[in-house]
Amino acid sequence: MDLGNGKKYVGSTSSPSKRLKQHYSGKGSKYTQKNRPQGVDYVKKHPSEAAAKRAETREYYSAKRQYGDGVRGAGNTRSGD
Repeated sequence: MDLGNGKKYVGSTSSPSKRLKQHYSGKGSKYTQKNRPQGVDYVKKHPSEAAAKRAETREYYSAKRQYGDGVRGAGNTRSGD
């Protein structure tokens, strides 16, 4: 997800549409409350929650290699709910 501050956010959820609505309305993670989403790069479906978490972690570190410290997410944020 592209954020308003020019950074990237990587996350996983069992309900993408609900979670995206939370992020866009300011009720997502504390980080996306302060740095509103500007767009979604992509959404991937995984066969299990464990597979999704592993993929999230891989994507997070891949994005960190590409964008450096301009990446948040993958368990490094807290929900604003």
